[in-house]
Amino acid sequence: MFLQTNFHRDTLWRRLQLALPAKTVMKENVFIEYIRNEKHYSSVLKQCKHAEKELWVSAAGIAQTAIAYGQWLKPFYMVVSELLSRRVSVRLLHTKEPGKAHLQEFKQHPMRHHLDEKVCPKANFNLLIFDSKMVYIGSACLADMNMKMPVDHSYEAGILTNNPQIVQSAKEQFDDAWNSGSVK
Repeated sequence: MFLQTNFHRDTLWRRLQLALPAKTVMKENVFIEYIRNEKHYSSVLKQCKHAEKELWVSAAGIAQTAIAYGQWLKPFYMVVSELLSRRVSVRLLHTKEPGKAHLQEFKQHPMRHHLDEKVCPKANFNLLIFDSKMVYIGSACLADMNMKMPVDHSYEAGILTNNPQIVQSAKEQFDDAWNSGSVK
């Protein structure tokens, strides 16, 4: 059994700082959390409803996504509509045109015209950026994040972090795809 003493923790911390590029400054309030399988729902997807200023989402499938509010599930687009009504800026970057079911569902929401939505087939990454302060980067697309049951789902992995350098890099990649010539 390994006991982590202050000496060991401080030694590991110094090694981590030496391994990082010179510009990287780590603070103790910075976190990086490994997210796996059904934890995508409890640790990532539920964060969407708490966005205060902006939410940027890049994912392949979002039509079947729902977020829990107490005992009720709200479709993702209803949550987006509520964010927009609170004047939260929402950007959705799809890898393909949304399906008919998606369009029919969201046409019912009065805030749709305030949503920034684009398609970029080359954006083969799944990112959720919360208020420019926290980012999820991983394999799970939004539809897969409905994994509340420990069985009958794909094995997914990702990280959730508030590391400023990682958040900034994710925002830059999102903007590159958003502003690229391939966006329709």
